[in-house]
Amino acid sequence: MDYNNPALTARAQFSADRSAIGKALELVRDFVARAQCGEDAEARLAIIVEELVANLVEHGDAPPDSEIRLEVSALGAEIALSLSDAGTPFDPRTADVPDEIPERGGGAGLALVRHWAREIDYVSVDGRNVLTLIISNDV
Repeated sequence: MDYNNPALTARAQFSADRSAIGKALELVRDFVARAQCGEDAEARLAIIVEELVANLVEHGDAPPDSEIRLEVSALGAEIALSLSDAGTPFDPRTADVPDEIPERGGGAGLALVRHWAREIDYVSVDGRNVLTLIISNDV
């Protein structure tokens, strides 16, 4: 994937409720259209964002009035993703997931995230989880 604009960034904030998944995927569609990053990158990014945001909404115990913050940036041939929420602290790097990517079921989404991300960073700061991923094209 070759981006026409390596500095391209898309940001959004939305309520930590079931509507968050659709809003996050809208941001992904807008970003990939502007960044012209191709169908493979679009599919991987959409799966990663949907998995992470769905997990936040379904399992993160974020206060109903809190916000999820999502930022996606083009970095040359890579995508940087930052996701922040006020839910229960959860570090996906240390979560128990299968070594092999299962077709479905518990841990399948996190296994994909780990497989497709070249770099994963997590911190809990001021009551917010902050997850940062660098998604490479060479997966």
